[in-house]
Amino acid sequence: MATAAKRPRVRNGALRRWEGQGGKGPRFLWRSRSVSSPTCEDSGRSGTRPEEPGSSRPGAFSLGGRSLRRRRQPCPGLPKLVSRGRTGAESQAPAGLQVSVSREGTVSGYGMVALEDVQRGELLFAVPRAVLLSQKTTTIRGLLEKEHGALQSQSGWVPLLLALLYEYLAEDSPWRCYFSLWPDLGTLQHPMFWSEEERKQLLQGTGVPEAVEKDLANISHEYGTIVLPFLEAHPDIFPLQARSLQLYRQLVAMVMAYSFQEPVEEEDEKEPSPPMMVPAADILNHVANHNANLEYSPEFLRMVATQPIPKGQEIFNTYGQMANWQLVHMYGFAEPYPANTDDTADIQMATVRAAALQGVTTEAERCLMCALHASQGIQGT
Repeated sequence: MATAAKRPRVRNGALRRWEGQGGKGPRFLWRSRSVSSPTCEDSGRSGTRPEEPGSSRPGAFSLGGRSLRRRRQPCPGLPKLVSRGRTGAESQAPAGLQVSVSREGTVSGYGMVALEDVQRGELLFAVPRAVLLSQKTTTIRGLLEKEHGALQSQSGWVPLLLALLYEYLAEDSPWRCYFSLWPDLGTLQHPMFWSEEERKQLLQGTGVPEAVEKDLANISHEYGTIVLPFLEAHPDIFPLQARSLQLYRQLVAMVMAYSFQEPVEEEDEKEPSPPMMVPAADILNHVANHNANLEYSPEFLRMVATQPIPKGQEIFNTYGQMANWQLVHMYGFAEPYPANTDDTADIQMATVRAAALQGVTTEAERCLMCALHASQGIQGT
């Protein structure tokens, strides 16, 4: 769906399935030094956080003028995180996390900070595959598998988006507290939520306005031709509130900015892995000079330090080798100069052609230049 040269969200440089238990997906456990039994309220719009017992965000989200609220009840929590040790030690019982989720000492919003000095190669935490949120773990995975053929799309994201749509609105979703760590969907900063005038005024020449226009057109087409008919065909599963193009756009933005895609071996000719949501791992912010990386194993996804991390320093994952215009397009932020060592500037070939033609002095040179550009498919006069 996104038009930048990248994968859908995709962290770990590889983009932008597992069955839960009991037929209703995984039950989460959060083990930390400060909270033993977190609670969650209001459909994930508020909830306690590991390092901030009792704190919460505003308690309701609004959709179509209707406020959806939930009774306070025990929360399944976040996934049990295995901590401390060299990679491969995730089967051992955790002795206490060496990382903390915090707003202090982070570059933006919530991030993850080291509670003690970490050495290169150390395991920061591991996320069991059973708690990943994907089309294979959602409560409605059976329906999505049954309707697989009808849910094919250019983006390939529709099954995950429907899973998110269902779980986000479901009162008994086992991912309820995971959603409480999401930003408020009404405050997302992606350029797709800016006005057209703002995009043209602030981002002209970056390629972002054009990419966003394609995104919005693709999203509207996908929603109108695939998603909405599916929702209308299953009113017993999806409430009326789910039939919202705006909510669908917001979930697309979340997949674009927070999902992961497991890499496949280059020699394999398999289709790319579908995107999935990885609780805890998606809290990490991005910088080009990152100090952690997500590794995949049969039982766990492991966040491993790629360089020494001093106590109190933020832990950064990588979203891939991305220029600032791509970061703005997909995630709504850019790295300050000169921190982004992957930054590039995209120049349209038509602009290069126009500049080249300014240097010609004879009609023969002009014809030669036009012929060269025509052979490369560059348009212009």
